[in-house]
Amino acid sequence: METAVIDFLFSALAQLAAQYPDAAWLAVALSAVMTVCGLCAVATVWMPVPKETAGLYAAVYRWAHAFAAHFGQNRGAVADGRSETV
Repeated sequence: METAVIDFLFSALAQLAAQYPDAAWLAVALSAVMTVCGLCAVATVWMPVPKETAGLYAAVYRWAHAFAAHFGQNRGAVADGRSETV
């Protein structure tokens, strides 16, 4: 299902880029964002839950999970220091 949705999005972006060559940068930007979201989805598998709710690692943890949520792979992990598993 997710593969079909992603393929549809990329094909729609390619068609829009062909119709509007001046807006081709938009397809590149969205492709880059989807790539980052996919990489974050993979990275969150190995990220341990932070013990503190503040600090650099906690911020990176929250951002990585936020990007992963946009990709649809994250299932609601929270950087609250109380979660045992992700």
